[in-house]
Formats: sequence, C-alpha cells, structure tokens
Amino acid sequence: MELKTKLKLQDIVKSPNIAEDLCDEDLRYIGSKAVSDYNNDLSSRYGWETSMEDALKLAMQVTEDKTFPWPGASNVKFPLITIAALQ
Repeated sequence: MELKTKLKLQDIVKSPNIAEDLCDEDLRYIGSKAVSDYNNDLSSRYGWETSMEDALKLAMQVTEDKTFPWPGASNVKFPLITIAALQ
C-alpha cells in the first residue's frame, strides 16, 4: 500500500515527529503493519528461542525437579559443557 500523505525527504529529516505530518489513515496502516510484522517475527523464531532457552539452562546448570522416570528422581548435572568452554 502506498501512503496517502506525500512528504519530502528534507521535511521528514527536519521534523521532530513525522507522525504529526501524517494523516490518521496512514498512521493506522503503519501501526497495524508494525504490529503484524512484529508478531510474525516472534512466531518465526519460536523454535530458535526454545532451543536457546534450553541451551542456556544447561550452560547455567539450572536444576529442576524431575518427574521422569519417577517423581523426585536424581537430577545431577555435571558441568561438562562449562568446563569444555572454559578450556
């Protein structure tokens, strides 16, 4: 979509707030596009964020209560990855 408000580049650069120079329809379009693209970015990197969160927990040696193979099972974490990274 093309914006209805036409602004010159010099006017945009000099303006402290270009939102004041745009019409309401253009502002709504830009706002909805920004929110839509932000949500698309969040959903597209969900798998990566999950993997990074798991890796960070492992690197920080976060202990959590285990429920498998039974509740309260041993949850020993040896800092092998941390030792390897330091060496």
